[in-house]
This record gives sequence, structure tokens and C-alpha cells, in this order.
Amino acid sequence: MRPNIIKGIIYACLYLTLLAPFLVWGKFLFPYITPKTFFFRILIELALFFYILLIIYRPEYRPRFSKLTWIILIYFLIITFTSIFGLDPYRSFWGNIERGEGLLTVYHLFIFFILISSLFREKKEWLRFFSISVFVSLIISFYALGQKLGVGFLLPSAGGTRLTGTIGNASFLAAYLLLNIFLCLFLFVNKKKLGWRIFYVSVFLFEAYILFQTETRGALLGLFGGLLLLALLSIIFSKNKRLKLGFVGLFLLLIVSAVSIWLCRDQSWVNNVNTLRRLTTISTTDVTTQSRLLGWQAAWRGWQDRFFLGYGYENYNIAFNKYFPALIYRDPGSRVWFDRAHNIIFDQAVTGGIFGILAYLSIFGLSIWILFSKGRCYNIGSFVLISLLAAYFVQNLFVFDTLGTYILFYSVLGFLAYLSMPGWNQEKQGSRPRPFFVIVLALLLIFSTYVFNIKPAIANTISIKGLSYAYHNNYVEAMNYFKKSLSYQTYQAPEIRQNLVSLVTRASQSNQFTQEEDKENFDFAIQEIEKNLAMSPSNARHYMFAINLYNAAAKFDISRYQRAIQLGKKAIALSSTRPQLYYLMGQAALALGRKEEGIDYFKRSIELNPQAMESHWNLLTAYILTGQNSLAAGELTKMEEMGLDYSSMVTLQRLTKIYSAVKNFQEITLLYEKMIELEPANADLYAKLAAAYKELGQIAKAKEAVQKALELNPGFKEEAEAFLKSLEE
Repeated sequence: MRPNIIKGIIYACLYLTLLAPFLVWGKFLFPYITPKTFFFRILIELALFFYILLIIYRPEYRPRFSKLTWIILIYFLIITFTSIFGLDPYRSFWGNIERGEGLLTVYHLFIFFILISSLFREKKEWLRFFSISVFVSLIISFYALGQKLGVGFLLPSAGGTRLTGTIGNASFLAAYLLLNIFLCLFLFVNKKKLGWRIFYVSVFLFEAYILFQTETRGALLGLFGGLLLLALLSIIFSKNKRLKLGFVGLFLLLIVSAVSIWLCRDQSWVNNVNTLRRLTTISTTDVTTQSRLLGWQAAWRGWQDRFFLGYGYENYNIAFNKYFPALIYRDPGSRVWFDRAHNIIFDQAVTGGIFGILAYLSIFGLSIWILFSKGRCYNIGSFVLISLLAAYFVQNLFVFDTLGTYILFYSVLGFLAYLSMPGWNQEKQGSRPRPFFVIVLALLLIFSTYVFNIKPAIANTISIKGLSYAYHNNYVEAMNYFKKSLSYQTYQAPEIRQNLVSLVTRASQSNQFTQEEDKENFDFAIQEIEKNLAMSPSNARHYMFAINLYNAAAKFDISRYQRAIQLGKKAIALSSTRPQLYYLMGQAALALGRKEEGIDYFKRSIELNPQAMESHWNLLTAYILTGQNSLAAGELTKMEEMGLDYSSMVTLQRLTKIYSAVKNFQEITLLYEKMIELEPANADLYAKLAAAYKELGQIAKAKEAVQKALELNPGFKEEAEAFLKSLEE
């Protein structure tokens, strides 16, 4: 194969990586992440194969290491070292399905950086690459606009009113568009033809509008800060008076706009626009802001424990779990599992230690130095790239990278490496690769592609088929597919096993299995979830799934409640401030008849966060189940003082379910009477009240209630007659 053809294949692979953000496929678990990851990694592995052949033919294309390349390499070596000596090396290398990262993907990004900085040898090649990125981002922006307009054949926005495009998350879409918006400015500066300039200005404005519609505060602050910095740099350093005057106008426009929006934050024109309302309601009392601040406090405490070495890449969750802020947990719908700090400083510092964060920050410092060196400080294009890096950094103080932003970030770094290196080597005489070497290299390519991508992809798609069968209430087939998926033994398994826990529990309630088959399902799930514990013993989330599973499986072996408590104690050693752990342990202890121990667990959950109503509900339930009705009444009074609406249907129905578990029909009748006061035309409530009266032996009241149910709903006639007949027996 000729070198030019080989080079063309590598170029094609590099260009195709820009399509990754556009890929979505519902056949995968995490459809917005997984296909992008596999697509990118396969392309890079293929490109690397041909690149090795190319540098044998053409030695002048071999990597050249600029200062920026060295600092990036040092950063990767540091995070590799901290991962090897971290708390969960397996997760550090493989990552998980939800993020699609781990060192495995990070190494692919480094190879991408080396390839692009070694092959693109002229500025026009870089401009072409950035132009393609902008074109792809434009398509994604139109897709997002289609979501806003409700175009039927498009996937609806995963963020509701907040646009998500093909990225699947409003914040991630905003971050991706933010980088492309500044690339539009960079291309505008470097394109001389008026038509192209008009095009890039138009894309800039359109994508800024789409970014605005994502309602993402961090990205909007990044855009504002980046444009402000661009204006300041141009005002200070530009020698073009007309240009300087224009940027003075931009600077004043930005400041006046920001001040006006803030001063008018109580006006309807601000409050009626979701994005402006979100921007002007940032405060320490905001739930999202509180969660961020609490999370950052946990990150800081975790970093102090391993200040130098860090926890290892992808292991932020361990630090967060150890110092989990119980105040984050407000109700069962609270998001309590964080694998990112939503702050690039803490993310890098906690996982990579002090050396990791210093190396990461050095990448930015050296990049800015490159743009200001060698007479480039008066180049408007340099100002744009500095502003791009600043905007990217600012928005990453509130969120984190995805593959789309990683590709663009390392592309920009590749361009800066290109700028910082002297002239390229002249063409050198190479040699022809030996056939044996090519065969070995091809086999390595096949092996890596299969192990790193194809095999995990197969396991992933099989698991999603299982979930699909479960969704359609076919649990027999669902279990078969999950077993097949896990038989592939890939890094996808930990999350598939977590889904298996939920599946087995639901399958047990479906009546689609015999008792023996049901037991076998639980035994299989236990065997699999124990693998998670053995593989990642520092991951508190694995313990949560395991404890849930053992509690559910105890119907076949009561000793499993004891195993649940044992695992709970190990989990508490990893995350002592998680109320949910105490709930599960309390449940197991009560099931074993250890009433005081069980109630103590529920009390401890309240001590962690007295404002969490769910904790009080669990203690109330424990009191009722153990027959301590006076304590239950006292707890209910406390809950009412906290704001529980005792007269609401939701509360009354939940209490009814609890009292039904202990067959306290006296309380049940009182609760149904209260519900009937709220919904006097509800025939079903009268029917249930009649059944409760029957259990109490109050036959007259039972007859009266069932007659009322029949009066409200004549369709009850057959059931009512059968019920009345049963009262005479």
C-alpha cells in the first residue's frame, strides 16, 4: 500500500472522530455515551495501525515532542501512576458504561493528540479540521432546534425544556457548543473571503442561541467570561485602533447587559425566560448550588486524605462516598451518587493528587504562553484561542468533560503543539514494513478492537435486550439475556449486574417463575453481585445493591438478612453518613426480630439529617411494625411539625399501606374515613372501608359502606353482592 493512501486513511479516521458527538443508538445501555465511545476508540486504533506503517515508510512523520507534548505526557504518566497505586485500579483503567472513560479512553485521546499534531503540518489542514467540527456542531444545533420545535421523527430532548441534541444532556451540549462557538470566531479571523466570514458569524449567533436554550449556567458564564476576556485582550494589546474601538463597544455591551439583567432580576421579562431566571437565581439557598457546595466540601476533605497520590483516575466516587454530605439527601428522588465533583479542580486533585492537578493546570499555563510567545501576542486569533481555553476552563468549574469536548480540547492542544514546534523535517528515506511485522500488527489491532470495543459492545447490546424484555413484562427472556450478557465477562459487567439486582427483584413478583426458578435467579444474582464486591471493594454503591439483593433474597434463606447487615457494616466503613445504608440495615435487623437494633439504625439515619422526611417515615414504620403505637404517634406528630400534610391522600395512603402490613384494621378504618372526607365520590375507598369494617366485625358499618360504594359505582354490583353474602356467613 502506498504511503499517500495510508496517510489518507489516517486523515479519514481523524476527521471521522468529529462525528462521534452526533452518534446516538438506543440499542446500547447509555445510548448517548456508549456508541460515541466505541466509535472513537475503534477509529483511533485503526488510525494508529496505519500510522505505525506510515512512519516506517515516511520517518518525517514520526512524533516530535514539543514542550506542550511533554507536559501532556507527564500529566498522563501521573494519572497512570496514581491509578496504579489508587484505591480501585480496575475502575481507573476501564471506567464505566455511564461515562465511557477510564484510562483506556484517555490513552486513546493521547494517541489522537499525537496523531493530529504529527500529521497536520500546515495551517490550512488545521482550519479544515476545525471547519468540519463546526459543520458537525451546526447539524447537532439544528437537531436541537428540531427538538425545541417538536419535530416528530427526532428524539425528544432528554432535558425537557432544556435542549440536549444528540449529546443527551443539556450541560454537555452547552459545553460542546461553547468550544465550537469560539472555533467559529477563530475561523472568522483566519478566513479572508466575505462569504465564509458571514457563514461563521451566522453559525456563531445560531449556536449561541442554542446554547442559551440549554439553560446551562456554567457554559453561559464561560461564554460571557470568554468574550469579556477576548475584548480585554484586544483592547490592551491590539494596535488596530478601529478594532480596539470595536472591542471597547463589545466590552461595554457585555457589562451593561449583565448589569441590566441582574438589576432587573425581579422583572417579568427576566423571570419569564427560563435561562435568565436560572442565571439570576444562583444563590446559596438554591438546591443545585447547595448540592454543588456540599459536594465540593466532600471533595476537599477527600483530597486531604490522599493529598499527594490521589485516589486514582475515575475514583472520585470513593472520596465523595467517604465524606458524603447527608444534607444532600432530602427525599428518595435526591441524586446522591456522584462520580464527578462537577469542578475540574477537585476532579483532577482528588483523583490525581497535587501532582495531577499541577500537571493539568500546567497544560493551560503552557498553552497560553505559547499563544503569547514569538510575536503572537498581537494576533487576534491568539486572543480567540486564549479566550476559548478560558471559557472551557470556567464552564468546567461547574460540570465535566465528555468525549465531544475532549476531542475538541485535544485538537486545540494539537494545534498549539504545531504552533510551538519549529519547521518540519524534510522528507526522509524510509523502508518498507516487513510482512511478518504487518501481520503481527494487524493481529494486535484485531485483538485490541475486539477486547476493548467489540466484545463489550456485544455484552452491552445483549443487556439492553434483556431490559427491553423486562419492560414488556417478559422476565423469563430478560433473565436469559442478562445471563448471556454477563457470560462475556467484560468491563461492562459491574453496571449490568446492578441492573440485574433490580431485574431479579421485579421478576420475583411477576409470577413467571416457579419457586425453584425464582431461587435460582436470586442465587445467580448474588453470585454476580459478589463479583462486584471482590472487584471493587472500595465502592460503596456496590454494597448498596448487594444489601438490597440479600434483603430481597432472604425469603429463601433468612440468614441472608445477617449477610445484609454484615455488608452494611462494611459499607458504613466506606460511607458512614449515607442514610440509605441505615434504612437497609434496619430493615434486615427487624426481619431478624432484633427490634431495638433495627430501630437504632433508623434513629441513626435521622441523626445524620433530621430534615430528611424519608428517615422519619422509616422510623415511624418501624414503630408501627413492632407494635409501639405510642412512639409511632409521637413520631407522626414530629413529622406534622416538620410540614408533613397528614390530611393529604398521599400521606393517608402510605400510612394505610404500613398499617395493612400489621393488620391494624382499627387504624386502617380511621384512615379510609379521612380519605373519604377528601374524596367523597370515590367508590373504591368505600369498598376498601367496608372490607376493613368486616375484619373488625362491624358488620352493619360494612354493609353501609358497601351500599355506598354500589351507589357511587353500579359496576360494583357483582362484587358487592358477593361481599354482602360473605357477611352473612
